[in-house]
Amino acid sequence: MITLKIWHGPMRTTLALPLREAEIQKELVKAFRTAPFKVTADNVSPEALAMLNGKEIDLDELNFLAKSLDRFTPYEQEQFLAAVQVEQPSDLKSLINLSFNMERYTLVQNVTDLAAVGRKYLLNKMGALPASEIDKLDFEQAGRDLLTSGNGTPTICGLLFASKDVPYREVYHGATFPYCEPRRDIIAVAKMEYGSKTEYLYLPEDELAIIKAARRMGAPSPDMCRVAFTDFMLDDSMWTQHLETTLQGHGLGAANELADAFPKTTEGLEKLAAVVEYADVSTSGEVMRIARHLDDFVFIKDAEMDEDVGQHFVDHHSEYSASPALADYIDFDALGSQISEDREGQFVDGGFVCMDSGCSLEMILDDDLDLAMRGI
Repeated sequence: MITLKIWHGPMRTTLALPLREAEIQKELVKAFRTAPFKVTADNVSPEALAMLNGKEIDLDELNFLAKSLDRFTPYEQEQFLAAVQVEQPSDLKSLINLSFNMERYTLVQNVTDLAAVGRKYLLNKMGALPASEIDKLDFEQAGRDLLTSGNGTPTICGLLFASKDVPYREVYHGATFPYCEPRRDIIAVAKMEYGSKTEYLYLPEDELAIIKAARRMGAPSPDMCRVAFTDFMLDDSMWTQHLETTLQGHGLGAANELADAFPKTTEGLEKLAAVVEYADVSTSGEVMRIARHLDDFVFIKDAEMDEDVGQHFVDHHSEYSASPALADYIDFDALGSQISEDREGQFVDGGFVCMDSGCSLEMILDDDLDLAMRGI
């Protein structure tokens, strides 16, 4: 996380980054009654980024740096701060590029475990290796060689070694942002292209983020850009196919809307799959309607018979609750059968689905959401 005070004219406010673009816009308008492109930074934290104090900065750049650091492990964050202390980058462009070159640096915080030092050094430098190759490496000797090389620089985070033989990569040239490891709540990654320039979108995105990405490439609007999915964080091909179909048939805005509708947990996606089967829907628009109204359905995972349904409702729904002393007198099978009839219940692959109290499948599917009219 990066925190700072920002100035615009005589007014100031405090931000904690990273934030979604819409949240930044809201904070800027709240503090300054406008959303300036440039602001002056002050009291930047972590302290290693103090070179930004007093400088006019681009908040989009700083937010991207914060997103880049957010993907790091605690060790990698300290590794980056140590590299900043040694390399002393002077601006946000240099900081962003440095964050994409961590394989050039090894931070040693415990010099007594030579094997651990060597392992960290070699794997950081070489990247992922198959187990058969790792078994051939002498980590202890590599750690000894590194520590006796005399190339370590003391920093506030530990002893930093720079591998000069690892090429430095300049991935950010001051215009479009490079690919950044997605956050945990991302559904899919899409590549947006205009001319020879490229941006990456991490769906679901704020509409403002998509517009800004197009602007950075010089595109008049997102509609003028080529967009294709490059990666999905969903294991089920059914969901990825719905996203692909929506993008191709209705455009980026509708695909982003569908990504936003998908549950962000495995349990939620399991429930969505069960409800889609229950509702017997197939189009992306219908799937989106179901996803938006997922709380209007009851899903009992692994339920196989009416007795399971009755037991679940007694255990988890207050209107059916009963004293434990009465458990032996409840006909769970009959209760489950009655609930299934009253709530249009159905056994599906993976469990049982029915409507929540007062909800109707017909009303949900008749929702006036029109995918063809949605866009950016």
